[in-house]
Amino acid sequence: RTLILAGVSHDIRTPLARLRLAVEMLPDDSCSSLKDGMILDIGDMANIINQFLDFVRGVEGEPTQMIDINTLLQSLHERQSRAGRDLVVKLAPTYFVAIRPLAMQRLLDNLVGNAYVYGRGEVSVESKIMAENIVISVFDNGPGIPESHVNKLLRPFERLDTARSNAGGSGLGLAIADRIAKLHQGKLELLNRPEGGLEARLSLPIKY
Repeated sequence: RTLILAGVSHDIRTPLARLRLAVEMLPDDSCSSLKDGMILDIGDMANIINQFLDFVRGVEGEPTQMIDINTLLQSLHERQSRAGRDLVVKLAPTYFVAIRPLAMQRLLDNLVGNAYVYGRGEVSVESKIMAENIVISVFDNGPGIPESHVNKLLRPFERLDTARSNAGGSGLGLAIADRIAKLHQGKLELLNRPEGGLEARLSLPIKY
């Protein structure tokens, strides 16, 4: 079943890419706003398909490497800067941790992307050492989430019916992040901040 679902999702991407190319080649005229809207919608569909593929494929096959966490977070900052986002990053003293780097990059991109959707333009990432764990927190200034939904949002296809769900999405980003965290013997938590907004907190054992 997983192979069939992955195959179908993969095959959908080809006509979707052709559709985007065709729309982009339309002349700019009085319907330019409609054209721009169609391009954005196609991009959203492509992102949902990519997240679905990420979920059904899993990341278990990637080997672990000893990676400098600060280097990983600096790369995250550079990717966000290239996307025109002003991500604030505060780094703890550097540590090397055994992780799957591509999977961890995907986890961080999902958390930061989610925060930018709901964070009202202000997102920050902070790392610190707590006991024998390195903790990476992604903060936003959005509306937060009801306490009754905190754990549910880590399940596949779970979404809110509140302000944090208005931007759409597949409901898989946090589930993928949670799966990757558990694969590293880590823990992903969603915490409402006292001053408002949400903290997505990733705790990773320095040795696992």
